[in-house]
Amino acid sequence: MSTGQRATAVMLLICAVCGAVGLTELRHALDYPEVLSAPPADTLALVREHWLAIGIGVVLAGVAAGLLLPITVGIVRLLPRGPHRPLLTVLGAATAGAHLTGLLFWLITVPALARRAAVPTQADHATAVFDTARTLFGVMIGEVLACLLTASWTVALLTRAARAATPRRPPLRSALPKPAAVA
Repeated sequence: MSTGQRATAVMLLICAVCGAVGLTELRHALDYPEVLSAPPADTLALVREHWLAIGIGVVLAGVAAGLLLPITVGIVRLLPRGPHRPLLTVLGAATAGAHLTGLLFWLITVPALARRAAVPTQADHATAVFDTARTLFGVMIGEVLACLLTASWTVALLTRAARAATPRRPPLRSALPKPAAVA
């Protein structure tokens, strides 16, 4: 096993562990994924109450998402050269970007809105902004787009890996003359 293969394997392991631990922490601290449809005022109060645990979960899930691109590059290097390489790399970057966009929303924007929602004169505005932003960044980008891209990335990598593992057979030579074979 080469150094590049070891590094990719280690990143895959770290990605899996960080993703699992991060999402488990978000499940316990924030009631993820139900929080995506919970009343906005309740969610913002929950964020103020459990910010440290939520921050740890988001950072761990973010590490997992951020590792998708270097993992993709490592896997693509193991595959035979071909026109699929840029597509797989772009798909890996888009997948990581969509996941990170959704997670950074929870790490940066939501705490600021939660603090504003604690001020009685700003609570209604902060709640309305949070509800709209949660739909766009948390649901549409972080959940829907990220999941579609993850599925596409997975299928593309597996398809290419399966093609690379399948031995190429030379075309069968027909015993018939070419015109008869075509007919």
